[in-house]
Amino acid sequence: CVPRGTASRSGGGPGYQGRGCTDCSLGYAMADSSVLSCTPCNDQPRVQAAQWMAFVIQRVILFAIAAVSINGARTAGELKQSSIYLNQLMAFSTVATTVITAVMQTNTAKDMKSAAVNYFFQATLQVAETSSGQGSLGSTRCLLSYVNRESLWNAHLLDLAVAVALMLALHSRAAVVAGLNCFVPAIAAGFGKYLVCYRLEPDNQGGLSGLQCPYLPGGPGPNLMGAAKVLGGLVVFLTAVLWTWLQLSRSTEEKPPAHVVFLTSKYRERFSLFETERLVRKTLITVIGAVLPVAASPALQMGSLGVVVATSLILYVICRPYHNQSWNWSEISLLFVANYMILIVSALLANEFHWAHSQRTQETIVITAALCAAVTSATMSYFVVAELLKERK
Repeated sequence: CVPRGTASRSGGGPGYQGRGCTDCSLGYAMADSSVLSCTPCNDQPRVQAAQWMAFVIQRVILFAIAAVSINGARTAGELKQSSIYLNQLMAFSTVATTVITAVMQTNTAKDMKSAAVNYFFQATLQVAETSSGQGSLGSTRCLLSYVNRESLWNAHLLDLAVAVALMLALHSRAAVVAGLNCFVPAIAAGFGKYLVCYRLEPDNQGGLSGLQCPYLPGGPGPNLMGAAKVLGGLVVFLTAVLWTWLQLSRSTEEKPPAHVVFLTSKYRERFSLFETERLVRKTLITVIGAVLPVAASPALQMGSLGVVVATSLILYVICRPYHNQSWNWSEISLLFVANYMILIVSALLANEFHWAHSQRTQETIVITAALCAAVTSATMSYFVVAELLKERK
């Protein structure tokens, strides 16, 4: 294929076909990270079975850890430090995954030939993706293609079905809180993928002319009715989630149940519902990454992420909502690192299209962003594991 316009994928590389290289070729499927990225599928039954197992196990483990942390919060005094750090890690990893995914799609990252560097990038992204609870780095559509059910709609339904099945398996309010915390951002991002639009040629006429929206229901063009259906579904979904979340954050019982203790007792009384901010932040970040893939809208994606993260940083600096000041500082530090990553990657993306950019400078930014994500995720993961071991004694 011949790449054209801003939505061109891998410069006509393996796995891409069609006008502008915006379709996946045979043996490839849409990646979970972006509708404009293709990933190879496998034709060996053993590998296919292993990929399905990894898909399920990854979600089960993270859900189980979250559920155990919530059930362990019987009173405010017994609130587990591990649950605080795990929540903070998941929120940071949501940003890190989106930012590092953007970095990996730049020409600079693709041109870095070192096997060690590439392994480091992949390991960093794997850790961040797993910690965020958003699913596998591969392709749900690949998994569905193995059973002849490949479609964007079916991939969205699969994410929803796994989340509902895990919550029903435990059949408790704590399980619902764990499920919402782990899976809502990814499910909301599924709605965002239908809204991806891009241009294959410069906009010379203005308006919606030439805009390609191939994932909207009802046709590939700028279909306003299709967009309204998707946005309506997203609004209904998020309204239901927020209503459920706020209901679960309150209790009239004399002794509050574990999930209420988990959601509210770590915060000062006037900020008892502040955990809602984290859920909204994670959801906005994943939806932004889905609606504005870096291959089509790099500046808009980074700018939107910057607004969300900077707003959260300002809120935490002003409010200091946690009882424990060390928790406030760890949250502020994570938001600061996330904001720093967004700023340097914004510079990377801006330089990418400038004729006078320095390759060494670009590579330095790429490695710095990956190091920020890797070191921060590893440090927070260590804190989570250390606290879990301490709490078991």
